[in-house]
Amino acid sequence: MPRFSVIVPAHQVQAYLHACLDSVLSQSYDDLELIVVVVPGGSPGVGGQSGAWRERDAFADPDVCGEIADGFAARDRRVRIVRLEPGEGAGKGGDAGGGEGPGEAGPGAGPGCAVGRARAAGLARATGDRLLFLDGADTLAPHALRTIADRLKETDEPDVLVYGHSHSHSHDHDHGPDPVWTGREHRAAAFHRLTAPPEPGPLRPTAPQDPTQHPAPFQPTATQHPAPLRPTTPQDPTQHPAPFQPTATQHPAPLRPTTPQGPAPFRFADRPDLVGSPVVVTGTGAYRREFLTGAGLDPRPGPAWTYGTLLAAESVATLDQVCVRPQRPAPAAEPTALFEQYDRLFAFLAERPELADWHPVLYRRMLDHLATASAGLPRRAHAAFLRDARDLCRRLRREDSGRSPRHALLRLGAHRTLRALRLIARARRGTASLAARLAHALHRGALRLHHRVQRLLPVWDDLAVFTAESGYGGDPAALEAAFRTHAPGVRTAWIARPEHHHTVPPGPHRVTPGTAAHLTALARAKYLVSDSDPDPRTAKRPGQVVVRTHQGTPFGHIGLDLLERPAARPHDLGALLRAVDRWDHVVSANRHSTLTFERVFPGTYHTLEYGRPRNDVFQQATSADVTRLRETLGIPHGAVALLYAPAHRDYRRTQHPRLDLERLLRRLGPRHVVLTRAAYDAPLPARALDVSGHPDVHTLCLASDALITDYAPLMFDYAGLDRPIVLHTDDWAAYDASRGTYVDLRTFAPGAVARDEDELIDIFASGHWCGSRSAELRAAFRRRFCPYDDGHAAERVVRHVVLGQRPGAARWPSVVPLEERRPVPSAVASASGRHPAASVPSVPSVPSVPRPSPGPRTPAPAASTAPSALLES
Repeated sequence: MPRFSVIVPAHQVQAYLHACLDSVLSQSYDDLELIVVVVPGGSPGVGGQSGAWRERDAFADPDVCGEIADGFAARDRRVRIVRLEPGEGAGKGGDAGGGEGPGEAGPGAGPGCAVGRARAAGLARATGDRLLFLDGADTLAPHALRTIADRLKETDEPDVLVYGHSHSHSHDHDHGPDPVWTGREHRAAAFHRLTAPPEPGPLRPTAPQDPTQHPAPFQPTATQHPAPLRPTTPQDPTQHPAPFQPTATQHPAPLRPTTPQGPAPFRFADRPDLVGSPVVVTGTGAYRREFLTGAGLDPRPGPAWTYGTLLAAESVATLDQVCVRPQRPAPAAEPTALFEQYDRLFAFLAERPELADWHPVLYRRMLDHLATASAGLPRRAHAAFLRDARDLCRRLRREDSGRSPRHALLRLGAHRTLRALRLIARARRGTASLAARLAHALHRGALRLHHRVQRLLPVWDDLAVFTAESGYGGDPAALEAAFRTHAPGVRTAWIARPEHHHTVPPGPHRVTPGTAAHLTALARAKYLVSDSDPDPRTAKRPGQVVVRTHQGTPFGHIGLDLLERPAARPHDLGALLRAVDRWDHVVSANRHSTLTFERVFPGTYHTLEYGRPRNDVFQQATSADVTRLRETLGIPHGAVALLYAPAHRDYRRTQHPRLDLERLLRRLGPRHVVLTRAAYDAPLPARALDVSGHPDVHTLCLASDALITDYAPLMFDYAGLDRPIVLHTDDWAAYDASRGTYVDLRTFAPGAVARDEDELIDIFASGHWCGSRSAELRAAFRRRFCPYDDGHAAERVVRHVVLGQRPGAARWPSVVPLEERRPVPSAVASASGRHPAASVPSVPSVPSVPRPSPGPRTPAPAASTAPSALLES
């Protein structure tokens, strides 16, 4: 018996069916059967459709879903084809399903009779332990079934597991309640509500929302997406922010019992506060087959199915993971089908006296749903729809159903009054929007005037302004610290968005972009230091000095070299060249960077080939700093930490990880931990830490023992640490064709090179990653690309730009020879005196590496000039 039975109705979805079936069969969890139910369109068995839907089927393209499904069945024995005959299953699935939620359509919206028949037929023929209903126009996310299986095991096999799905449309209030297709995915699951305890008191007072208010269309918010990693104590101005803290510490601990992947299972009958939640409205889940067959529930999609399954289930669990992704906007639901759907739902409640208290809660939900559906109807259909809604409300209403003016208008069928109220609300929103746009225009005009006035005033010779793409970090941060150390008479200010203010140490003044202070700083500061181009509307004025740092030593093509690379070409080449004209100095780490910058960014600037300032920390840090950073990140003592930092692929629309971390860690053994900066859809294994949102990658370099990368320029910085580097170049030809490269890693690499995942595992298992040959390759790489990274690069830049000194001056820091440099060793190398071997039996005393605790961590105090301050920046 397979673990999963995935039932896919195939009816007029031929354009999307191939991707749908392929997403199921390509799952990493392969214990499944795929049941494709082919329903003939326009047949007498597709009963219950309105004339509009029958007319749409009559003029639709020929349905070739059966041929597509046959092709998959011929290649994969897990695929089963079920062909319904006209009229088969019409008794249960012959009614159109209505969508749930404001402006939404359920899985069976539109010709929902076809979907209902297909679900009933698939349910009757399924043999799997768990059933999943997947629309033919949707896809399963990578590793979705494995994630679902792990969550089911973790929650002790509940009757229903509700998982997340994403919407590909948004609601535009200016265009009414109809969804507007954007093609952009929005997460549509507010799982954080499930971690709160149920509201106290009887069921009646705990309605999910104020019954006097219309339910606002669902809008994605920042709280529904994983927040970026933030420090633990951004409010304390006396301490430097810690470099890393898991996101879980930012929220209060849940009051309900939880499991590692979310809240513990519960009975939906005990949670009336969840009615109307997007988690419930979507109705997407994995159902236990014995539960569905024993409950005798009608599989037609709609409110009766959604609430019926949840109320009948003895245990419901949730998975805070997007498992279903749409390929098209949801088709419009047939509004009149809602009447039959709610008739069946309340008939279900009437058969179960223990659920009698749910009647007023679902009744108010029904009123809101009907009001929302009526708003999307053409004007000529309002009267008839509201008359039917009035009859339904009068038939189902009880004394304890509650009263509100808006619901009273719906029960009375006052469609003209309701329409007038909607027009008034729309006019109010339009007026507010117009006022906001006008205020915004006036604000921008005032800022432009302020900036012009500031440009007429003298330049401040004692002010330097710094900015970086993401908070306080990179070369600008190292130069800002060097300004305060070697040019104390120059004040420093850092431009950062409010969400990055906590990364700025106490020394520089914080400036928010788009404010008057921001424009004042850009207009009057003498020194402007940045790793990205400033606002193009703010031109450089005479007397200002612009110092441009780049993101690193160039590996892939940049600047003018991208003209022949359409996949990576900059959008506005003219703006790029105009920005180059503002540069006075460009910081370069080596001769390769100098020659490349001067060719691809032609200008009159002066190149400062003094080294990479952000790499100074590698020479200044101590072993105690490394130990403290590893403790802050949650890396167990004695573990080998591998930093995995892949490059962006211009030739891929979505950035899928290139490594299977679970397999890698399983083969390497319990001593290894992976710090990954790649985004993974599936949950990470226990010994992998997601550091993709970490503000400073150089802190991660110090905490790690080796680097795994492919084409990321980080390899040039990491070589300065003199720690092992392993390259995973499984798509070299594709990357080189789309982006172009300046260095051929096949002939000149900083360490061992793996062409696939098996070779990568073998490199670590054999110890070649830290062997003598790898050390020879790394030494040659350092000689070419790290000639000046001796810990004094930032000081040399400041002395040249601010103090006017040149090489050979009295206090000019000479370059330390490569063989005399002593970068801080890794934690494991410091403990053992050498790089550790990869074989697991060498450390039997380390049984496992647990996931770090999400509890708060205490950041170390920072000083403006100490190495620890640079580490935590």
